[in-house]
Amino acid sequence: MFHLAVLTGSPDFHVAAQQLAQQLKLPLLDKPDPSIDYLLRLDEAGLSLIIQNQQITKPFYLDFSKAKIMQRSAKATKYNELIVKAVGQKNKFILDATAGFGYDAFLLASVGHQVTLIEQSPLVSALLEDALRRASHCAPLNEIAQRMHPICANSLHHLNALMPESKPDVIYLDPMFPASKKTAKSKKEMQILQHLIGESEDSNLRLLFESALQHAKNRVVVKRPRIGHPLCHTIPAFSLCGKAIRFDIYLCHLDKAQNSSIKQSPRSDTTI
Repeated sequence: MFHLAVLTGSPDFHVAAQQLAQQLKLPLLDKPDPSIDYLLRLDEAGLSLIIQNQQITKPFYLDFSKAKIMQRSAKATKYNELIVKAVGQKNKFILDATAGFGYDAFLLASVGHQVTLIEQSPLVSALLEDALRRASHCAPLNEIAQRMHPICANSLHHLNALMPESKPDVIYLDPMFPASKKTAKSKKEMQILQHLIGESEDSNLRLLFESALQHAKNRVVVKRPRIGHPLCHTIPAFSLCGKAIRFDIYLCHLDKAQNSSIKQSPRSDTTI
């Protein structure tokens, strides 16, 4: 268990910080307290996460306007992004049931899909909503941000409450898996996300996966490490493989046996 609080930034944002603290049910501090692990600070730059008593010294801002993210999204096609190829043709309604910081959803929205992002952690959800608010005021990102719809909720409860007419074409799952030692970047933000969200229990993942198979109109796409076992040991209809990750695709008009019986042809496995 770690300790959280909201830290007041500049006086201009005191009221907003107070409202955020009430919304998240967190204490509001006027100055940093060494006993608090994580501080949320709201100022002119946006909502940031300050991690105390660790090697990460700079405040963390979730920012979709970073050059690397913008360049990747601008060039994204089914030919150079496996996730785009995995979800299928353009202009679909996609539900990302494990949104996290929303990078995969941003990539999908950049090629024209409408994406609902479900994130259970109120803290991660607050960072995500603030990043999308800032993106909506940035000309190159405005249209992408408008196609992203964040919801702070339990994904399993949200899926089970969907009406038939509200079912998404595709449900995307990205269960947390240990980062490779080779990705020393294992990125600080990924470390932050793993700490904030933690790892889901196998039983919870199974329930979410089974619910996704029931509620997606077309397919369920699951992100896995390249050499990892399929989620819940359920063989997909086909997979698309990159250097470090793999996307397993489950076709929802088929049952489990039919999904696993589809021949894994060389064309199903694409390496980039």
